[in-house]
Amino acid sequence: MIFKQFRDGEGCLSYFIGCEKKKEAGVIDPSLNIHQYLEALQGKSFDLRYVIDTHTHADHLSGAGLLAQKTNARSS
Repeated sequence: MIFKQFRDGEGCLSYFIGCEKKKEAGVIDPSLNIHQYLEALQGKSFDLRYVIDTHTHADHLSGAGLLAQKTNARSS
């Protein structure tokens, strides 16, 4: 299991969770700075399966839709 926390320039947190055995991953509450998640995926050869927003983000725009579109992941 891989778990990585990301903090963007505005202090917002997001999380990358991956299963090394299945090579599948999820990103929780992604910011618009999606290149950081794409780099994490490439570095470990993970397939992004899920992109999850846990709440409405009043302080920044979510990158969930863009990240899901770029990776063909399911977004919720």
